[in-house]
Amino acid sequence: MQKLIILRGNSGSGKTTVARMLQGKFGPNTMLISSDTVRMEMLHVWGAQGIEKSQPLMIELLKYGKQHSEITKDCINAMGRRGDADGEKSAY
Repeated sequence: MQKLIILRGNSGSGKTTVARMLQGKFGPNTMLISSDTVRMEMLHVWGAQGIEKSQPLMIELLKYGKQHSEITKDCINAMGRRGDADGEKSAY
């Protein structure tokens, strides 16, 4: 079964870079859904309004992914260690 990988982070934290690297590693059958793409290119909304209006579609996309993918829960901080932001081990 496919894996669903969700990246979350602040603006400029490298989410897109990591997503593109993962897409390169896993090959052409990898789908990258950017919240920016959903908001600006699919729904044509920007700013805070875009976030609110994109939530229902993002939820549906995540539900689809959950139904068709293996879910692996993990947290890896920016330094590449598993754990929370302080490097402490988290229970997932």
